[in-house]
Amino acid sequence: MNSVFHLLYVSTARQLLDAEALEELLVQARERNERLGITGMLIYGAGNFIQALEGPQQAVSDVYASIQRDQRYQHVITLVEFDDDVRDFPGWWMAYAHEPHPEKIRGCINLLKSQQEATDKLADDRFVRRLLLNFLNTNR
Repeated sequence: MNSVFHLLYVSTARQLLDAEALEELLVQARERNERLGITGMLIYGAGNFIQALEGPQQAVSDVYASIQRDQRYQHVITLVEFDDDVRDFPGWWMAYAHEPHPEKIRGCINLLKSQQEATDKLADDRFVRRLLLNFLNTNR
């Protein structure tokens, strides 16, 4: 089985994103990530992002480097990186707290209307436990 590289980071948008900008971001990210074999989850609310990326290490590292260079974002902070045999988000998901919302896009969860769906996606104890353990091990 191939190793899967996981990277979790936070960032802040330099300007709040409206529904159109959010939809454009998601479509671009999904097309790029599917092409590169990257999956994950992006959560957006009030100008802040938290994103989990997972896939081939070079592809994830390249995408993250492009995010760090992107002038639309600031305060890009890596929370944790680790290798594993399993993907935590085998599909691609984006959760957001913003109205109006592009729910017609595959993989979008509106946190204002579907808090339970977002909670269910993140309720995987294995993912949370691994995230915490890797954060602790990385920051010793």
